[in-house]
Amino acid sequence: MRVLIVNANIVTGDGKTILQNRSIIIENGLIESIRNTPCPIYDNASHIVDAAGGFVIPGLINHHTHCITRGPSPCDYALPGIPKARVIQNLNQHLLEGETTIVNQDGFVSTKELEEARSLTPMLLQTFSLQMPIHFKKAKVFSCGGLEEEHYKITIEDMVKKGVLGIGEVGAFGISRPPEGDNPDIKYIDVEYVPFLVRNETGHPISTEEAAALRLILFADSYDDNKLTKLMLELNIIKAKEKLLQLKENIMENAWLNIKACDEAVSYAKKLKIPLDFHNTPQTWQQVIEFSQELGELFQATHSNFLYKPGKAIEVAREVKKVGGWVDICTGNYFTSGQFFKNHATTMALVSEGLADMISTDYSGGYWDSILRVLEYLIDQNVIDLPRAISMATKNVTEAIPNVAPNRGEIREGKVADLVVLDQRRISKVKTVLIGGKVVVDNGRIIQNFNEN
Repeated sequence: MRVLIVNANIVTGDGKTILQNRSIIIENGLIESIRNTPCPIYDNASHIVDAAGGFVIPGLINHHTHCITRGPSPCDYALPGIPKARVIQNLNQHLLEGETTIVNQDGFVSTKELEEARSLTPMLLQTFSLQMPIHFKKAKVFSCGGLEEEHYKITIEDMVKKGVLGIGEVGAFGISRPPEGDNPDIKYIDVEYVPFLVRNETGHPISTEEAAALRLILFADSYDDNKLTKLMLELNIIKAKEKLLQLKENIMENAWLNIKACDEAVSYAKKLKIPLDFHNTPQTWQQVIEFSQELGELFQATHSNFLYKPGKAIEVAREVKKVGGWVDICTGNYFTSGQFFKNHATTMALVSEGLADMISTDYSGGYWDSILRVLEYLIDQNVIDLPRAISMATKNVTEAIPNVAPNRGEIREGKVADLVVLDQRRISKVKTVLIGGKVVVDNGRIIQNFNEN
């Protein structure tokens, strides 16, 4: 089928080029040519998409997110998979935000669960994996009930043969290794694990602020059981007290298990020569630097703007890039809910210093901002220009992760026609999405029969 996109200003994805007043000819799912006229006359295309002076960009490649399959989530703590309806909702939201390739970072997902998710979306859905012995052992200790017997039978070697792209997400909710090599500091356990544990035991969600208050009591120099009980009663989560006390009792053993799991992941990444996606927060910065030095270009420091103050984030990012590693920033949820991101000071610092290579949504508790919304904000703040901004979610990702989006990530002849048409005034407003030359989003709405378009 021949498709024509007219009246387009093309942001090619290479980080520097905008082609103004052009048109794109698509034949059989590939970009046949880019014309120097906005409207070729007497063209025999089957379908015409009018960009109306807006921008046409490569389909966005979101290389780090969660809860897009029904498998165990998130990361390596294995909550039970979310309902199918929620998976569809999440996938549709990503599609409406201009993403055409998306990467699952819930590493215990099986191929069966992955194929089911692929059947629910026109996007190219890829995955990273955590199916390694120590990670399975860790999952049994920390697991929140999401792993079934079939998950333990899978090996990462098998997954790589079936097309898994890398290892991830590694180190989530982790504990940093002190420089001296002594016992890890229990005060640095990531606070996000506590809400998972509480919700699994009680069915009752708590905020990160409430989780931080619980952690403060649990690991105080002078533990006060009455204080813990009082707070848990106030929050209506007393059923989780036994599990929280087990966490406190076993914290040192669990911390070393977490560290060994990270070491295991690095070993496998080197052996299999595949990328490693690592959880970068103030709790894990020492591991980030150490592992980036071991893995070089195979290392990806994920959501490097999360929880950090600007100065420390810049310091860690420079160390990662010094050895050839990749620095990712996540969109957070500043515009959506403001739960994890109260501002974008750290985001802007990393981008303005030229340290951020890629951008992804992550999950932010289920309330992520779109990639384009955050890029629009960064452009408005004059910390990056449009071509470089778009390259962070297109060509740069294809360079960091081999085979993540084969023959995609740029607009040029011969590339797969995964394309997005944006409003000329607000790039966060997605008008049309094409995948393999087929229109799957039109006027901001998903075309449900996309397989027949």
